[in-house]
Amino acid sequence: MKIKNLLSKSLFSVFLLGALSPFAQAATINDVLINDQQYEAIEDLIDNNAITLDQLGNFRPNDPINKVEFIKAAFTYLGFEPEGRLNNTTGFMDVPENSWFAPYVKRALEARIINNDEETFNPGESINRQEALLMALPIYGIPTPFSQPEEDELFTDIRPTRIFSYVFKAAKTNNISFIEDENRFVPSKILTRADAAELLFKTKLASSNLNSQGGVFIESQPVKPIEISDSLENNPSFSNFVDTWNRINTYYIDKDDLDKTELIYGAISGMVEKIDDPYSSFATPEDIYNSFIYIPQNYEGIGAIIEFIEGEYIIQTTINNSPAQRAGLLSGDVIIEINGKNIQNLEEENVFELIQGKAGTTVTFKVKRNLELLNFQITREKIDLKSIHGEIIENDILYIRIDQFTENSLNEFKNTIETLEYKNYSKLILDLRNNPGGYLDSTREIMNYFLQKGETEFFTIDSDKIKREFNSKGPGTLRDYEIIVLINSGSASAAEILAGALQDHGIATVIGETTFGKGSVQELTEYDDQSVLKLTVGKWLTPNQNDISGSGIAPDIEIKLDITKQRTGEDNQLEEAIRRL
Repeated sequence: MKIKNLLSKSLFSVFLLGALSPFAQAATINDVLINDQQYEAIEDLIDNNAITLDQLGNFRPNDPINKVEFIKAAFTYLGFEPEGRLNNTTGFMDVPENSWFAPYVKRALEARIINNDEETFNPGESINRQEALLMALPIYGIPTPFSQPEEDELFTDIRPTRIFSYVFKAAKTNNISFIEDENRFVPSKILTRADAAELLFKTKLASSNLNSQGGVFIESQPVKPIEISDSLENNPSFSNFVDTWNRINTYYIDKDDLDKTELIYGAISGMVEKIDDPYSSFATPEDIYNSFIYIPQNYEGIGAIIEFIEGEYIIQTTINNSPAQRAGLLSGDVIIEINGKNIQNLEEENVFELIQGKAGTTVTFKVKRNLELLNFQITREKIDLKSIHGEIIENDILYIRIDQFTENSLNEFKNTIETLEYKNYSKLILDLRNNPGGYLDSTREIMNYFLQKGETEFFTIDSDKIKREFNSKGPGTLRDYEIIVLINSGSASAAEILAGALQDHGIATVIGETTFGKGSVQELTEYDDQSVLKLTVGKWLTPNQNDISGSGIAPDIEIKLDITKQRTGEDNQLEEAIRRL
């Protein structure tokens, strides 16, 4: 079975915890100018020994790269090093076991990036851009959900009906293109060494940038071959599992009607369910398009982000000025009924079918809030998601609201504060209420405006209890401003990371209500049949090493939102922040 680490998709938005290593200083490249647009990519691959210079110090950027050179570069760039083992048999007649490239071909076979259905591999054969893309995306864990894309989701030279159009959609979505013409991919063009460097550099960057609303996700790891662990083989109950499988498929009266794939999915789902973790789950290909979808910049709906936790459908947050927010739905509300239908025993895809709908249509909810049952009728609208909103209030206060962290949030943040001429002010309100998170790289880039170089952003702890510290690159342009951060129970994940850092470093006074408390770290794995395993593998901590899982970040000054005033356009939490500044 082919395994690809997926840094992926949750109910609405996505983000990954990770960063590329700082670039080391490369040796002089004689035939590539430092101002060449592909220079950074070429330099980084050379620094990581993924592609090497020749004896004269030339990179030969326009030379074609052959199949084994590309596979070696892709795996080496991820940190793979051959173990020097003797058994590098691949089954290919033209891949000698003792050849330098046999370990890389073997690795690609183990990861199911290639197969050995043919007798020959043709290692010295040139490859085109499409062939390289089809190998690079699974190696680096870029998800490629199978569905026919719309024309505007593709490069201008790729039609929706083209084979692998969904793969090109994934490339465009993740900004994996060639700088010579970012609107065209030219899939049949022979891949040059410079193009290979750019493709791998951008694919690795995309892998680092992927993020998810369902928690914080760790960096993509090199694909490992499937092995049966000793703990499974030596478990006395494992033989029971094998025997049950054999008996069902041999003696069950309607064995010919059995769907063996569904039996396997059932076994996996049961295993994940038994670990009793609310953020770990398994989704079949049929589930995947409902349970793990991107939130588009514009979509039609109610504007609420919903989590399925411990058997309940819970409002995590509502988008600012959305129908759900205006109707009064709050973070933590447990959905009991939709359109009069009890959803307690419904599958996730059925629940989301009830929620989704066209703008102008209505949907009713019955929710449980503490011990009270409340009814809401909400008219769906077209939701226009804006990442950053800014203005000057009370003549001397910068007000910046971040609704979510998108891949473009840094540019929006920078443009917003510069348009507002931030240098003329010294007071700032940063509104992170109802911010469900998003791209962590964008969060960290914005955090650079508040933290000096070297200051701790957060820590992560993995399953082996290894702690890793993440530090700011600075320069802390806004650090000396008088800052208030607004939070509430809808502030989650990346928003909590930013609020926690500013609070722990004493840079800001935090006002509002306790945040959602999503301090988990997940790894997602997509299998070759498009099923997905989401597994909690660690957690993140604030700079003061506080674990906020389940408890959230408590404000320095607690001010509960007055819902009655909110419905008339008043905002008592913002008013308190203004008063204190």
